[in-house]
Amino acid sequence: MGRRIVLYFGSNFIGTNCPLGGCLNDIDDMLAELRDNRKPDVVVVLKGPQANGPAVKKALRDIVAMAKPGDHVLVAFSSHGVQIPVGPLPPTDPRFEADRLIEAVCCDGFNWSLETCVTDDELAAFERALAPGVFVTIFADCCHSASLTKAMLNPGVAPRFYWDVENRPPLPAAEAASCRNLFHKGEATRGILFAACHANETADDATIDRRRNGAFTRNVIKALNADGKAGWNLPASVVFQKAEELIHRGGSRQCPAVEWAGDENEKPFFF
Repeated sequence: MGRRIVLYFGSNFIGTNCPLGGCLNDIDDMLAELRDNRKPDVVVVLKGPQANGPAVKKALRDIVAMAKPGDHVLVAFSSHGVQIPVGPLPPTDPRFEADRLIEAVCCDGFNWSLETCVTDDELAAFERALAPGVFVTIFADCCHSASLTKAMLNPGVAPRFYWDVENRPPLPAAEAASCRNLFHKGEATRGILFAACHANETADDATIDRRRNGAFTRNVIKALNADGKAGWNLPASVVFQKAEELIHRGGSRQCPAVEWAGDENEKPFFF
């Protein structure tokens, strides 16, 4: 077994029109659990203003340079998710998206430019750039929704997507990054993606047990620690099924999603 390497970033976007309350708590809480149960060898944390676009992108490049065969890399983030509209492209263009949307996680200082967010295309490129034999887990607590409809059904809950109050026009097609699924079933891969919700849903930022957290992160931690922390040894698929049940029991409507290619979902979380 190689090293366990963690990159965790996020922001509460204080002072913006879309502030959150639980992202930094998510980072602190999950890191405490990881240190107690997985004892990572390398931990890189970027919170608030430190989690700006250039810093996050540099941290991803540094991990690519650092990770060796046998290492397990966890990239986790609690933040706003966003869908950025782009101009039309022909289906033959490698950047083509049927829904004309770039899905991305917002970095601190997000201003609707690609320099201030990390697209799923960039995460896919990160995964491909890792050395052979490196396993990667992506843990994403944010949403990729262009509508406030579902979140407004939950009083006291904030959606983790960035609201475009200025109704900006689509990016020119030439500036659009291609956004594909991070891991494609049937292709060689070395990773698994755990997402707080589907692409057309919002992820809740809510008060749970008197503490502000992402509903996804808080309930994953509960599922991992259930029955004397038995979840840390169970298949990830079982843990995330339990987390989804807890999320819905608590009133959130989001549906967590898991993407993998082989049998990664039968291994414990961040094994």
